[in-house]
Amino acid sequence: HGAAAEAAAGPCSIVVHNAGLALGRRAVADEDLREADAMLDTNVRSVIALSRALLPGMIARNRGDVVLIGSVAGSEPYAMGAAYCASKAAVQAFGRALRAELLGKDVRVLTFDPGLVETEFSLVRFAGDRAAADRVYAGMRPLAAADVAECVAFALTRPRHVSLDRMLILATDQLGTQAVHRR
Repeated sequence: HGAAAEAAAGPCSIVVHNAGLALGRRAVADEDLREADAMLDTNVRSVIALSRALLPGMIARNRGDVVLIGSVAGSEPYAMGAAYCASKAAVQAFGRALRAELLGKDVRVLTFDPGLVETEFSLVRFAGDRAAADRVYAGMRPLAAADVAECVAFALTRPRHVSLDRMLILATDQLGTQAVHRR
């Protein structure tokens, strides 16, 4: 698949895995397994599949950047979100393993773990319930997607011998998954 894509569009030097999906907030005992599968397919399987397709070209050219957008939830799991947290922990583990596989090659693996970013993410998580989505960010100043993009751009523009292996990106109003300052 990667060869066909590169034949049509040219060589891929940067891939940004930015898909993120959370569905609901349930205890594991009440988890909807179809929703858990959808989260794992989106957050983990797609990262593996796209990397599998594009890495051979990057390795052959000895040049490339693989950008993984994870989540603080991958290293700081929280109740009522185990499937999502597990999927983002898998992204972190995938990044570390991939970096080990690529050691000695000029293909960087850069993992970013943002905290609360105000996008449609929470609206999707709460099945279109705008009030529930708005409560996630109420009284605090969350990150914007542009904030995360600026961090990614910064990492990508470092000299090739510099690899920002993992970056935790939090709003100043957030301390991990368990503490948010609200005004």
